[in-house]
Amino acid sequence: MSKKKELSCNDVFTKLVNVIKSDVYIVNNSLCVSGVESEERSGPSFICSLSVDAIEAFKISDIFKDRDIVYISDIRKFKAASEEEIQNYYQYDIQDKDSVNEKIETIYHKIQEIDDWKNFDFTNEQLTDLFENKSINLFEDDDNIPTVVIGKSFFPMIKQSNIFDIYYHIENVDNNLITIYIKYDTEYFQINGMIHYINTED
Repeated sequence: MSKKKELSCNDVFTKLVNVIKSDVYIVNNSLCVSGVESEERSGPSFICSLSVDAIEAFKISDIFKDRDIVYISDIRKFKAASEEEIQNYYQYDIQDKDSVNEKIETIYHKIQEIDDWKNFDFTNEQLTDLFENKSINLFEDDDNIPTVVIGKSFFPMIKQSNIFDIYYHIENVDNNLITIYIKYDTEYFQINGMIHYINTED
């Protein structure tokens, strides 16, 4: 029987770059937190919680082991860099740890506390809008939740065949700010996302 190939950090990064497009913080070898540049490119904030096998891959990596937080400035360049170049794309001296921890608290920990998740119930027409036109109108049967337009970028790594695996939760914050949270599993990590919308309806 052939031996199962050990998962590497680069295996994880190959998938992760589909979610977090550029810079990322690796926290305690278990959470991948989107950086400012990544969020400017995609819009939503994402935190990916790694699978057991992925955590083990990071724990034995010379770069990540024994580090509580590592910043990678560009995932693609980090992945492709030679041993001599790779040090240009990561750092241990993190100036904005507080903002990273705040993001973990407001997204990841918040998502762990939510207990009224729902699955999307899109029609075929809505699915066409999402996958061909890259956006969709989300209607909630709730007078306190206005219609919002969600872009395809909020559902990275999702295909039409598995979109109903996504769990979502939507909140109207002080009647001004609409917040949507999502979570769903992939091979190497669970994707946890958050996006805000300003309520422009009267």
